[in-house]
Amino acid sequence: MAVPIFVRGIGGDWSDAAQNQMIYLGGGIFSLNKAVAATANEFKIASSDWATLDCGAGAAGGAVTVGTPLALACGAGTGNLSVTPAAAGTYTFKFRRVDATAGELTITGP
Repeated sequence: MAVPIFVRGIGGDWSDAAQNQMIYLGGGIFSLNKAVAATANEFKIASSDWATLDCGAGAAGGAVTVGTPLALACGAGTGNLSVTPAAAGTYTFKFRRVDATAGELTITGP
């Protein structure tokens, strides 16, 4: 990706502010460490303009289980993802871009 991408929606913060920006690790992999409350959170992986990248619920649904990779669909009209961690803490969101229409997300944490 030639543009910054973000985890948008955690804790109700849908912005493309610095605290939501993922770091590019190379090989199509992006990462962000983010504080997450032990409550239901809806979110997406997206660029600032929502058009360059907008990844959400795919064929496997949108519920992310901490520690388990989830296949994402990328493109207009994808549904929100959701995560409800058992404990509050700092979680690592690792996104791997597969191609223009797909990605994979793994969330790990405390």
